[in-house]
Amino acid sequence: MYSQLDLISRELEKNESLREFNRSKKFFYNAAYSLLNRRHIFTFYVPQKLYSRAELICRKIEDEINKPFTLEKLSEILYTDFLKYADSNDMHTIYHLLNSRDLAPKNVYQSEEVYDGVIAEEIRGYEAVHVSIKHNDALEGEYLLEDLAETYEHNLKLENILEVVFCKFVDDYRKKLIKNPLEKVLHYLE
Repeated sequence: MYSQLDLISRELEKNESLREFNRSKKFFYNAAYSLLNRRHIFTFYVPQKLYSRAELICRKIEDEINKPFTLEKLSEILYTDFLKYADSNDMHTIYHLLNSRDLAPKNVYQSEEVYDGVIAEEIRGYEAVHVSIKHNDALEGEYLLEDLAETYEHNLKLENILEVVFCKFVDDYRKKLIKNPLEKVLHYLE
């Protein structure tokens, strides 16, 4: 399983069910599912300092394009850029990029606040970022992680890719290691 949604298993189940139940209820369910759910929402966590810096980057982009620009949109663009990077690099390079940062801790705390009967969860010192990813892009990320697992033993999930590319971009931006960082992002908005 390479994300919370386990898209590879869903895709394999969908393909198998299409063959087995060509005209059954399952066929119609899967067909409807594919049409209605072309995007998936993923949640990852970033350190509060980088989150705050990313909000500033988004405000700069908003000023440049004169319309709202969110952290979620930035995350989606950075993930798309990562997929292009992955297409032109070998597994060794990709693996080392994904392991170049410490990931958010897995300790999730339940806060005292309750929203609509659900206890809120948080990772202290980190902020949650929610991003909507196209189904095929999410599936491509899961397959990449599956391919990495053939060579490297890892516990990476798609959410970890999102976290690493987001944090790396913001940190490199902060350190001024990226030439024309806003142009890099604006390129995807054209």
